[in-house]
Amino acid sequence: MFTSVKAYAKKELALESRLDKTIQDYWPQGSEWTSENLTPKLIDFGFNQAEKQLELSLKKLKLDEIVKEQVDTFPVSVLEDLVLGISRREFKMITVLGALLGGIIGIVQGLIVFFTNLS
Repeated sequence: MFTSVKAYAKKELALESRLDKTIQDYWPQGSEWTSENLTPKLIDFGFNQAEKQLELSLKKLKLDEIVKEQVDTFPVSVLEDLVLGISRREFKMITVLGALLGGIIGIVQGLIVFFTNLS
């Protein structure tokens, strides 16, 4: 009896031929519907969940404590070199910008004096 039901189901349902087809064969407009309706909702949901979990995850990581521990373990000479290296580059840029700005202001003032003395 079971074999006859099985044979009948295979014949009537044609499972093998149905399983060989893709979803596109059964639902041709499915990819368009998915890209218009499903994908934006899934992306919004994913970003909302990530946003909600971000702060909690950062608290669990305790990055501030990790950074503090790492900096505390640095030798003082390494910290001095780090600070001096950064400040040296910044001071050079400030000097260059100051010279450039001072030069422009000097030229503008010279032009103002020159043109006011012409009359």
